[in-house]
Amino acid sequence: MASVREAGWGSNREVADLTDRYIMRTYGRFPIAPVRGQGCRLWDADGKVYLDFVAGLYHVDGAVAASRRGELLEMFDLQDWANELIESYSHGMKQRLVMAAALIHAPRLLIVDEPMVGLDPRGARLLKHTFTELAREGVTVFMSTHSLGVAEETCDRIGIINQGRLIAVGTVDELRELAGSHADARLEAIFLRLTCGEDVADRLAALRA
Repeated sequence: MASVREAGWGSNREVADLTDRYIMRTYGRFPIAPVRGQGCRLWDADGKVYLDFVAGLYHVDGAVAASRRGELLEMFDLQDWANELIESYSHGMKQRLVMAAALIHAPRLLIVDEPMVGLDPRGARLLKHTFTELAREGVTVFMSTHSLGVAEETCDRIGIINQGRLIAVGTVDELRELAGSHADARLEAIFLRLTCGEDVADRLAALRA
């Protein structure tokens, strides 16, 4: 979860007080707990309670939240673990649960940072498919990643950042043309030409040949 300061919701104390009252009124206990130096970690909650908690933060109607919760638990293959404590989940399962929580309120804009980290091949494939389907439904998915293969396979448009500057934006074909690469050049080769120069890209390609 984002820190209060990053989210821009007012003072830390005001938000903490409101959150405490909401949690205790809804659940009678805390499904999350702060850990010194680590922000907030999931604690003493099952997957279902956590999704209900996040839905409540976005003021999602109870019936709608329950329906969405069921759909998302099934989508991310967590339905058999819905009543298990989150601390017993594997890293990949926690990743999938967090993604389900991000979708519980049906956002029109989704911003994700390195979403495939820690996922097994099946989980990564599921997440890529989810992003593709969301985009088809008109949801904007803004993804930050160093995995060029993931970006090439998943994204309609790609922006390349070099030394803190956005140096190129476009489809893979448009980036190929900008880089002067051949028609079947992969994104890695395009990236290297645009950020390291043509000589470096050619030397690396020759080493792999």
